[in-house]
Amino acid sequence: AKVWNATTGRELLTLRGHHDFVWSVAFSPDGSRILTGSSDNTAKLWDSITGRELDTLRGHKDAIFPVAIFPYSSCIVTGCNDGTAKVWNAATGQELRTLKEHKRAVNCVRFSPDGTRILTGSDDNTARVWDTNTGQSLLTLDAQFVISSVAFSPNARLVASSSWDGAARIWDASTGRKTLTIKASTTWLNSVEFSPDSRQLLTGS
Repeated sequence: AKVWNATTGRELLTLRGHHDFVWSVAFSPDGSRILTGSSDNTAKLWDSITGRELDTLRGHKDAIFPVAIFPYSSCIVTGCNDGTAKVWNAATGQELRTLKEHKRAVNCVRFSPDGTRILTGSDDNTARVWDTNTGQSLLTLDAQFVISSVAFSPNARLVASSSWDGAARIWDASTGRKTLTIKASTTWLNSVEFSPDSRQLLTGS
C-alpha cells in the first residue's frame, strides 16, 4: 500500500508487509494509523507518519476484502471471502468476536455513527445489522442481488445498499423495513453513500 500527498501527488510512504493483493485501506479518524486488508488473510495496522507496521490481525481463513475503523478508533471490523466478519480491539489487535451468518463473501463493512452497530453486505444477496458488543445479528436485509456497498445515514435512522442489479435500496435501520428502491443504473451499482444531512443518497456505477 502507498501513501501520497493529495496536493502534489508525491509518494510519501510505501507500506510493505502483506504477501498478496491489498484489497482495502482506511485511515483512523485521527489520521495516526492506517488499516489494510489483504488476500494473505491478514489485516495490518501501520503508523501513518513513519510507515512502521504496528500490528498484524490474524484469524481469518481466507482473503480479507473490506476493513473499517470505528470513528473513535476503539474497534476494527474486517470482512472475509469465507462469509465471516471479525471485530477486533484496535489498541491491542485482539480478536473480540466473529460475525458468522452470511453464506458467501462479505464485500463491505461499516460502523453506525455511534459504533454500537455494524453493517455488512455480502455476495449472498443480504445485508446484516449486528450488535457491535455482542456480535448478535439484529436485522437481515434481503436485496435479492449481490450487495456491493452499504452505508448508515449520519442520523443512524437509515441503511442503504447498492447491488449488481443497478438498484440502491434504503431500509429503516431499526425495523429492517425497506422504504425505497431506486433504479440508479442499467449496469452494476458499485457504491452508495448518504449526504451529511441524511437527505440525499449518492450512488456510483
